[in-house]
Amino acid sequence: MRVYLNNEAAEIHYFMVIDPRFGYNQQPTRWGESGGEIVTFTSSSGRKYRIPAGDYDCSSSTSFAWRLAVQGTPYEGSLDGATYTGDMRAAFVGSGLFYADLSPAKRGDLYLAEGKHVAMCQDGGNDGVFGWDCLSEFLRNENHTASWGESGDQDGYESVFRGYYDDGWNVVLHYNGAGDYDVEDKKAPKPKQDAGEPTNSFGLTYQAHVQDVGWCELVRDGQTAGTVGYGKRLEAIRFTAIPDGWTVYAKAHVQNHGWQDYGAISAGTVIGSVGKSQAIECLMLDAKAPSGDKRKLYYRVHQQNQGWKSVTPQGYASGTDGMGIQLEAVRIWLA
Repeated sequence: MRVYLNNEAAEIHYFMVIDPRFGYNQQPTRWGESGGEIVTFTSSSGRKYRIPAGDYDCSSSTSFAWRLAVQGTPYEGSLDGATYTGDMRAAFVGSGLFYADLSPAKRGDLYLAEGKHVAMCQDGGNDGVFGWDCLSEFLRNENHTASWGESGDQDGYESVFRGYYDDGWNVVLHYNGAGDYDVEDKKAPKPKQDAGEPTNSFGLTYQAHVQDVGWCELVRDGQTAGTVGYGKRLEAIRFTAIPDGWTVYAKAHVQNHGWQDYGAISAGTVIGSVGKSQAIECLMLDAKAPSGDKRKLYYRVHQQNQGWKSVTPQGYASGTDGMGIQLEAVRIWLA
């Protein structure tokens, strides 16, 4: 069976539009964080997706649908740079999966008015299924405004499925088919850590324990510890070297156990668990530098179904608490 990623993205977005657990919000909680529930959706190809219920806007909903569609392919993470309608063209075209022009859209393509609005094409032809160029889109909250409102679709019109209209589209982002694959030819890859390049040479080293892998190889100074693109949970982290004079503190929200406070850790302290098949779901690191050292500790986590989260400075948490979404990798560095 051939898996077409444009169909996957279109099915995910259509499901989000018609399910009342998904509503509109143009505030920071516009990536589903407000719902507190994970919804499982199975596409017609049999692929299963975990979607945070809650509020989205036009750009976060379409970008997130495509981020899910490319999971498990070589393009996973390539669309994470799309954050709003003003940067979607650059991110989508830059991924190698899309080209931009003003020709009619196909299913899964995006009609984009840069800096204003975006809608997904559900059907690019009059084939009797949806009609002619039907669109799915997130529009406004139940108060007919962009800000806040209750989580979910309160009146049935926060997101809609309707016929084509012109909202001042200045470009169409066309999927080029590069990510499609045949299921029977796609063997499940063996999970592998891709550390990447270090950020600097300050001597901070650490290691990840990953589902079905065990302890991965040591990494340092901002390299990736864990795996990306395999759906494997990050179960534990340990620092193996901390620069002289530094004190690092750690807390982690562990699956089925809640928050665990490890206090001031030393090299070798295990954050999380080993042999219990439990994911780290949220991580909080803090640090105290030696006198006169102005550097701080930074980290970034890769989260299930959401990709790489924003860079987090010491003293703040990254991930989710109580939503059952696993972390899969982490990068840690001093700067």
